[in-house]
Amino acid sequence: MKDAHDACEALTMIDESPLSTGQGKRQIRRWMRQLSNRGIRCFDRFLGTLRTHFAEITHYFVNRQTSGFVEGLNNQLKVLK
Repeated sequence: MKDAHDACEALTMIDESPLSTGQGKRQIRRWMRQLSNRGIRCFDRFLGTLRTHFAEITHYFVNRQTSGFVEGLNNQLKVLK
């Protein structure tokens, strides 16, 4: 449990650090390798999604914008339907 929490904190630190796109990609790849090396299995689905959409996810480091507002709005619209 502690290893999983530490992994979450490490990913948050990467996200909040003032990194360039290349630096962010390298840090996330390193984080992914560390999870695999530690054998933390609870992140397997997340890692699969991260691998599949790596370019899109790491595009966040270009100008630090997310689609969170749009995703939230879409969710609210679905609930209203």
